[in-house]
Amino acid sequence: LLMIQQLAIIATPALMMGIMLTTSMRKTFRLYLPRFSFWIVATILAFALHPLSQELVSSLRWFFPALPKGTVAVLQDMSDPNQSIWLILLAFALAPAVCEELAFRGFILSGFGRRGRAWLAIILSSLTFGAMHMIPQQVFNATLVGLALGMIAVHSRSLFPGIAFHFIYNALSIYRGRVPEKWVPEHGLQYFVSMGPEGLRYSWPLLLICAVLAIALLRWVTLQSRTAPGEQTESLTLSAFDRRLTDSTN
Repeated sequence: LLMIQQLAIIATPALMMGIMLTTSMRKTFRLYLPRFSFWIVATILAFALHPLSQELVSSLRWFFPALPKGTVAVLQDMSDPNQSIWLILLAFALAPAVCEELAFRGFILSGFGRRGRAWLAIILSSLTFGAMHMIPQQVFNATLVGLALGMIAVHSRSLFPGIAFHFIYNALSIYRGRVPEKWVPEHGLQYFVSMGPEGLRYSWPLLLICAVLAIALLRWVTLQSRTAPGEQTESLTLSAFDRRLTDSTN
């Protein structure tokens, strides 16, 4: 059911609008193969940002209302060891990664970038991505993650590293929920993770490592320039950054 919703509500409208309103589906949806380094960075960045975002949301749990019963039921299904992990990954990790990236880092980000305001386009697409999740905790978390995804999409000029990031990030959330309650970290792991009433928690040494790593990787992303086939290479000035964004809608 979730996969059908993702395809019908998110991916299909974005693809239809892209067909009707743009002259190049490939540019609008950034269907270019990125440099291999972007695959590596997106993968590592997903592992680095996941603990940070999870602990940030956990620390602000007092601020947000309780999760709706329907959401709690879905989370319990994801954590149920009797459920096939492959079906769970397909429905809750792969399908959202592909469908949501097509919509938000493809059509919507390109649409917001028509006026050449690159950072504004990234912020607006992130806010839209967050609002789509509707539940306050998920809105906050998705908005922050959306900023990183937007940066990757614009600087790599490709949708594919973002899809990889999105899939890995969601998969980590699924596996985190499947850690047994009675599991006791040992052999040094106790310095980085612990088990609490809310499940697996990340300790400050791991969060510090992840924060330094995430900052370094995001800095690397912002220093990259990726040209589409047939275009001349540009240095990463603000004007060039904006031109790469607006190219998607031309």
